[in-house]
Amino acid sequence: MTDVLTVEDLHVTFGRGAGAASVLRGVSLRVAPGECVAVVGESGAGKSVLSRALLGLAGEGGSTATVTAARFDLAGQDARDLSQRRWRRLRGARVGLVMQDALGSLDPLRTVGAEVREALEAHPGRRRSRADRHEAVLTALADAGLDQPAVRAAQRSGDLSGGMRQRALIASAIVGSPDLLVLDEPTTALDATVAAGVLALLARLRDEGTAMILVSHDLRAVSRVADRVVVLRDGVVVEQGTTAQVLSAPAEAYAQRLVAAVPRGPKPPPATGGAPSSPDRPAALEGTGLRRTYPLPGGGALAAVDDVSLRLEHGRALGVVGESGSGKSTLARLLLAAERPDTGEVRRDGEPWSSLDERARRPLRRHVRLVPQDPLASTDPRLDVGAVLRDAITGVGRRPERGEVDSLLAQVLLGPEIAARRPRTLSGGQRQRVAIARALAADPDVLVCDEPVSALDVTVQAEILDLLRDLQVRRGLSLVLISHDLAVVRQVCDDVVVMKDGRVVEHGEVERVWADPAHPFTRALLAAGR
Repeated sequence: MTDVLTVEDLHVTFGRGAGAASVLRGVSLRVAPGECVAVVGESGAGKSVLSRALLGLAGEGGSTATVTAARFDLAGQDARDLSQRRWRRLRGARVGLVMQDALGSLDPLRTVGAEVREALEAHPGRRRSRADRHEAVLTALADAGLDQPAVRAAQRSGDLSGGMRQRALIASAIVGSPDLLVLDEPTTALDATVAAGVLALLARLRDEGTAMILVSHDLRAVSRVADRVVVLRDGVVVEQGTTAQVLSAPAEAYAQRLVAAVPRGPKPPPATGGAPSSPDRPAALEGTGLRRTYPLPGGGALAAVDDVSLRLEHGRALGVVGESGSGKSTLARLLLAAERPDTGEVRRDGEPWSSLDERARRPLRRHVRLVPQDPLASTDPRLDVGAVLRDAITGVGRRPERGEVDSLLAQVLLGPEIAARRPRTLSGGQRQRVAIARALAADPDVLVCDEPVSALDVTVQAEILDLLRDLQVRRGLSLVLISHDLAVVRQVCDDVVVMKDGRVVEHGEVERVWADPAHPFTRALLAAGR
């Protein structure tokens, strides 16, 4: 059987002369019809550059890219010297791309049907009558697993859930029946149940004969779909083999570290043994009968949080899990007193919190701090890290002490040299550590962490989870961890609250819920994440 893709000794270099940077060096891989090859590695390994190079897009974004290869055969064509015009004919017709950010990849002003139809209209050799194109669009949407394809075709991307948007993006990639699909992190930041559905769709397309390259840092997703795995490090293939071989018995130390970092098992016991919370002590945070509604366009209201009660004990970590739209982030805002509940109350250490006037609450805000999902979007890009941390200190009414910035960085295992850098120049893991340091600058009692590791590589994710566990013990912090990943919650949290449609459907100690889930939705979440 002829391979759909054969690449030998691929090199990709950005820039010219002395300033040139070699990003991919000597990469070789092949993909047969009906085979899925996964490309894994940490940020900076070259995964996304590889995926773009395979579509003739390595130089997109204004960078000057030089691509060379001893062999580069794609769908029966030598792709080494293709003109941009010939590449445009190949893309969509013979090779399709599915990006990570479906919301950013779909035009919010166009209907989903128009987005999918464009892939057909872009290729003169595959043009059909208007009726045939419409039928092909509906078929692609159905094949991508979207219910009511005629309804979805008339909607815009903003009307769809995250999983639906990702399926619409897959539909636009498969409508032209390409020989090869290149998927760049297609399930990152999706809920476990939604991601499981997308992976099942990819497995079906693979079984029907579509060749695939799956770029991912999620080794659990890789294990479900991929036949073979290629491990990239610093632009070089350091290991490759069957999925079972690489994920169960990796030979190279770097691959071993990737596999070992996958979250699994219960929360490790603290080295100090931990101090149990006194049953007579008021909760660090307690919400009772919380309800928060938002008006809907055209009338009516949505209850994002509906009669939710929870209790965070001092020194413990509480996980809040659920799908997108379940109310997790709204609940976080209520706990932070960033919003006031319509009914119900949040109390901090037994005292009023959500019901306080903001003037009275402002001096107490240092006790409850947020670690956001996207620290880059929540910092001023003009400030270096040192200025960000000094602002956090002065924001709670203190003057920074000598060496305090360096001390905060040391607490999150960063060196003092980071203080002079801007957040944009840092890696994702470094930025998340800076976000934690900024929260610690207020000397809080409670950290509310909203999806703090959802977009991080598996090794960086493991480092951040280790840091949160260490801070909980070392500083006596109480944690609220918002996540769609039960495996992550199990690694960090003592207790868990499971939310669906704004309500709590299950709660209890993490290991009890993990071993014997009572609610069908919890069982579905656990099954999807395993």
